[in-house]
Amino acid sequence: MFTGRTSRFCGEMSAIDNTLPAMGNDLWELEGQRDQALENNNGPLVDRCSQRILEIAKQAYTIAQTHGPDEEMAAHVAALALRMMGRWEESEGGYQRVLKLNPVNAEAWLELTWVRAELGKTKAALEAAHTAAQLMPEHAEAWLNLAACLVEADEFDTALEALEEAERLEPDNPRVSELRATLLNK
Repeated sequence: MFTGRTSRFCGEMSAIDNTLPAMGNDLWELEGQRDQALENNNGPLVDRCSQRILEIAKQAYTIAQTHGPDEEMAAHVAALALRMMGRWEESEGGYQRVLKLNPVNAEAWLELTWVRAELGKTKAALEAAHTAAQLMPEHAEAWLNLAACLVEADEFDTALEALEEAERLEPDNPRVSELRATLLNK
């Protein structure tokens, strides 16, 4: 399982006012609640959170189908919800749609890295990670995801360079030491 992190969903305000950004924020809250419920073996809460995540995915998908000014953000919210549910193929398709609408959507590239890594598409994940790092050069998570993908591709020297860039940007990030330990074991 890919242990990458991504950025929090954010985007420009849409014509649907706060609806889509609120849906994106709700997803992050629900994912956190579901993760906590999983740790506590609270099956009913896991089920409720999962159900609500899927409801948000459906709502966002419906908005995206209007092909209006909110299509990109709605597609992103839907793809994010699908990623949170581990529906990797569907999420990959959603992020491809987002990137067709806006090829420089850095957050979509960052999320697509995770999705493709989960699908075992190492080369495609690496390409997405490179793009995310190019679009977000001051974002440590982009460099950490790139380093993780480079480790999977057995490109250890380049992975160390990406890891060092992430460490420069965010020296206290625990993923830096985790990835460094992984590299030392290779």
